[in-house]
Amino acid sequence: MADLAAVYPLQNESIDKPSFQVRESQDYGLIRLQVFRHQSAEQVASLLTMALPGPGKFFTDSERQIFWAAPGEWILCIPRDQQYSVLALMQEKLPSDLGVVTLMSDSRTALLIDGDRHTDVLARGCSVDLHPSVFGAGCCLSARLANVPVMLAHREDGSLLLFVCRSLAAYLLEWLAANSRDL
Repeated sequence: MADLAAVYPLQNESIDKPSFQVRESQDYGLIRLQVFRHQSAEQVASLLTMALPGPGKFFTDSERQIFWAAPGEWILCIPRDQQYSVLALMQEKLPSDLGVVTLMSDSRTALLIDGDRHTDVLARGCSVDLHPSVFGAGCCLSARLANVPVMLAHREDGSLLLFVCRSLAAYLLEWLAANSRDL
């Protein structure tokens, strides 16, 4: 099977201004973990030997990042070259009556957003308060940015990691460029 994730939707296009930067990350593989019964989350975490963050949170655990996506759902962000081996291991460990793990690298891409004015630009198209005092390091959420569904995570270094549907990534980059012209 062809690895569609290796075809990057933004083809190395980026925004690089002194106070606002956006680039596509080509380092990540994404795996979705869905637990069928909310009360099974602890059992699933134990079987997979990983902690699962609570609502609105994410953390880094050795070489992976784990994001809470919705009740009973988490996104694992791992090095791209490990995605198939990690997926196979998780599928082997997780009984099918407790949950399911699926590869989602081919459907999403990750944008790294940084700069002194990055929250100002995002505020022009998102109704969520992204100020670090409200949406601080270790927080993640699903929202709409420029009317596009995204998942945002505030990283320890102050930058944001944004996951978006691959088919909407070019549109979102154009929107970000247009809304950062005055910077």
